Amino acid sequence: MNQRPMQLWDSGLSRRVRPLTTPAFQAGAILAIVLLLNSCADAQTGSAKRGPRIKVAEEIFPFGIVPEKGVVSHVFWLRNTGDEPLEITKLVPNCGCTEAPLEKKHAAPGDSIRVEIAFGSGLYHGFVEKFVQIESNAAGRVPALTFRSHVAADSEPTGSITMTPRSVDLGLQMADSARDGWNTVVKLRNITKSPLAINIVERPDRQVGCNDFSGRLGAGEERQILLHFEPDLPKLVISKSVTFEAIGADTTRVTLPIFQKAPWGSKPGGTGAKTK
Repeated sequence: MNQRPMQLWDSGLSRRVRPLTTPAFQAGAILAIVLLLNSCADAQTGSAKRGPRIKVAEEIFPFGIVPEKGVVSHVFWLRNTGDEPLEITKLVPNCGCTEAPLEKKHAAPGDSIRVEIAFGSGLYHGFVEKFVQIESNAAGRVPALTFRSHVAADSEPTGSITMTPRSVDLGLQMADSARDGWNTVVKLRNITKSPLAINIVERPDRQVGCNDFSGRLGAGEERQILLHFEPDLPKLVISKSVTFEAIGADTTRVTLPIFQKAPWGSKPGGTGAKTK
């Protein structure tokens, strides 16, 4: 009596029901689980905030050849590419020869912060690389602001071009001052036997301007660049620079310091542009 029902079950229903552990069923179950997990991950990613993030279009700036005892500067732009406000707490140069004042600390998503760093070449000689660390609330990678230069004495060659003068002291320009400002001429000469393409890759964006110059210098040719200084400069202490680039068989960069150590009317020995 007990064996017949078992025989009917085994010989009938068990042959009509497919096992739940067939390869096709297992593959379908795994696929469903993977799709479910991916949809959950996508939902979390879409709702999660990225936080503030810093992007610098140009993390390394080469000044090229700079004179001894000069001050050169470059403007970096820090863009907040995140989705929360960015706060810069501190800029930390790795050397006392570098200054990086923090004029603006906050940037909304999509906005940028202007950072102008100044390097005093002092008595350095040869290749110099310095950087400024950024302390902030940014998430992800935060780049350092790096610049490179080759400090050379006035008697040393400057690659494929010569530049005269090697620096501009605004204190010597005051006798020529005028109501609308005044000008200084800088001469660039191609000392190679081949043509060079000349560009201005860095120029002051405040108080000091220069004519829109770009073009070619033939072998041995000389070109004049006009620098214009605004009439309110006597009230300021500044350290600016202009960087020229000559492209030929090799690329040469030369940077011209523009400085004024003390404003008009200051007492002798007053504080001027820092050079270390």
